[in-house]
Amino acid sequence: MKKMLFMLAAMLLLCSSVLGKESADIVTKSTPRKLSWVDNLWPSVITPPLPSPELQPPVMAPVSSPSPHNGFNLPPCNPYPSPYPHPYHAAVPPVAIGNVGGPMAGAPVGGHGGGGMAAPPVVGGEAMWCVAKPSVPSEKLQEAMDYACGAGGADCAAIKPNGSCYVPDSVVAHASYAFNSYWQKTKKIGGMCGFQGTAMLITSDPSYLHCHFTLG
Repeated sequence: MKKMLFMLAAMLLLCSSVLGKESADIVTKSTPRKLSWVDNLWPSVITPPLPSPELQPPVMAPVSSPSPHNGFNLPPCNPYPSPYPHPYHAAVPPVAIGNVGGPMAGAPVGGHGGGGMAAPPVVGGEAMWCVAKPSVPSEKLQEAMDYACGAGGADCAAIKPNGSCYVPDSVVAHASYAFNSYWQKTKKIGGMCGFQGTAMLITSDPSYLHCHFTLG
């Protein structure tokens, strides 16, 4: 009797062991299917594309008129007129250097010998002569020549009749000799080759034949 009970208990234990193993297998096999079923039920999430940024037109800053500085309107930048006249604005005749030249300019000085400039410094030992301007009317040249040969103290003996510089007998030729004689004698003490605009300086020797224009 005990032996039968022992065998019955062993069979029950064996059955329980087999049933437990099968139950475990069933649970193990059914679990993935359950998870797969749950996954199928989960709705898929669709990510919408991000909208592209819209291109904005460039913002133009308004151009504003310049505001007055510190509440005051600035005047235009115009130079103030100088109270002193510009030396180049004065009407200055050109300086005669060479065979044909213009008058020497300068502050007028009393007498017919004025109206010119003192002799400029000689460059490289270049000689200069004071002669009459051919464009000046004869009457004005005659008046200046009379002063040079009179109060001016020029040596005018050579331009008198039968003198070495009398020919050619013209006012321009005689005045040129008188002007040069006056200027060569007085230039070292401030004498000027002007004669109120009737004379000019040249660097070419005006001497001819027996007529010699002296140098001071």
